[in-house]
Amino acid sequence: MAIQASAIFLGASRADAPIVLAVHRVRDLTREAAERHPADFGVQYLFHVGGPGHRPGYDGVRTGSFRKAKGQKEVQSAVPDILETTLEEFLARSLEEGLRLAEQYFKRKYKGVSLEAARQATAEVVVQLRADPQPASGPAAGLANLIARLDGS
Repeated sequence: MAIQASAIFLGASRADAPIVLAVHRVRDLTREAAERHPADFGVQYLFHVGGPGHRPGYDGVRTGSFRKAKGQKEVQSAVPDILETTLEEFLARSLEEGLRLAEQYFKRKYKGVSLEAARQATAEVVVQLRADPQPASGPAAGLANLIARLDGS
């Protein structure tokens, strides 16, 4: 499978919280894109979402383990409490950075392996996220809402 997405929710998270809904949307979009782009090697995007009193133990995007049975490199993204952009834009940038890191890994460890299907599937998801952003809401979107108001968008 070219790409997959999942999340680990740390602490109690409301099922209707904007970040939960946005991550589930990414999961659904990646599933659809992966069906259109079959591959032997790919990327597993994993989002670590903090909850009350619980935060990811790192910042940004990093690589995780290689899942040999699935041929997928895991890429982990820590979702910060306060976003500097919309949820969808944050997730799109995380996918792009994750793909870049996975490509570096495969280039170094598995020369000759193509991630073209993962690249195409990820690009489709990113385009969909950016084409149809959902309104930012909730405590994690405070800065994003402020920036949007200042930009007049």
